[in-house]
Amino acid sequence: MFVINNLVFYFFAIYLYKIIWNKYISDRVPKGAGIILCIIVSIIAINLNHSFEFNNFFLFFLIIIFTLIYWIDDLFHLPSLIRLFIQFVMGLILPIIIFDISLFMPPSIDYLLLFFFGLFSIFLTNTINFYDGADLNISVFGIINLLLLLFIFNSYSQFVLVIMSSLIFILCFSFFNYKANNIFFGDAGSFFLSTLIIFFICIGLIEGNNEIVYLLIGLSLPIFDVIYVIILRIYLREPLNTRHFYQIYQLVQNKFKNKNYILIQPINSVLIILCLFIMNSYGLDILFSTLFSSFFVTILFYFFVRFVVLNKQIK
Repeated sequence: MFVINNLVFYFFAIYLYKIIWNKYISDRVPKGAGIILCIIVSIIAINLNHSFEFNNFFLFFLIIIFTLIYWIDDLFHLPSLIRLFIQFVMGLILPIIIFDISLFMPPSIDYLLLFFFGLFSIFLTNTINFYDGADLNISVFGIINLLLLLFIFNSYSQFVLVIMSSLIFILCFSFFNYKANNIFFGDAGSFFLSTLIIFFICIGLIEGNNEIVYLLIGLSLPIFDVIYVIILRIYLREPLNTRHFYQIYQLVQNKFKNKNYILIQPINSVLIILCLFIMNSYGLDILFSTLFSSFFVTILFYFFVRFVVLNKQIK
């Protein structure tokens, strides 16, 4: 019943969101549908029973408030500095509330770890936002990483509902997002999905769950793509806050004029998993084999697509 109820609710909620948007903001394509995901998943998370010491009501109430503020950028516009500030603060709040980092390391390192989470929140939010630029691309990103989270936390029954509900939303959203200029996940959705991923990273750390590193299977390509494009734009002396079409999926889309770009992330993830299986067969450490497989495969595949596939002549 949980799955069916979520399917029905999300489908009609997205449909209603699109109708209301088109009625009041008819001059722009509907965006920000991810706010629905934020509200429903946060309500589910607030009512979870778990053995952790953090107050999930307080944490997810803050997440809803921050995401609603961020949603203003979808409706109207928020200055980039305010968006960066919200992203950074959210990255600080998550580890502070979820666990006492002083239990793990000296106070001087606490500040470095918090600063890292703040920067990572900025980077991941914008990476996800960049991948919301073409039909189904953000859906593919969400499905891959939520399936990885489901695998990593399959024994944590209290979190399975959160991940399952998020996955069902992405699937429902895909039915609307497959059509060009129909609806977008939006800045608020990107912010919440980033926050959700960082939330589970924190849970993985406090639990000492080494499998959390498997998230690199889905994150490594988008992360490497964004880093490469940032370096490229700095080299070309282009402002980083202006629109561009350098992301790998954008190049594939422009080259082949179809939706083949949605295959890039799954292919990369499958290749990483195959490499991971080979390395694990030799009894290598999970952390090392996942790090090596993710970065080695991603770099090779990325440059193969960018400089071989995209340079081939279309017959």
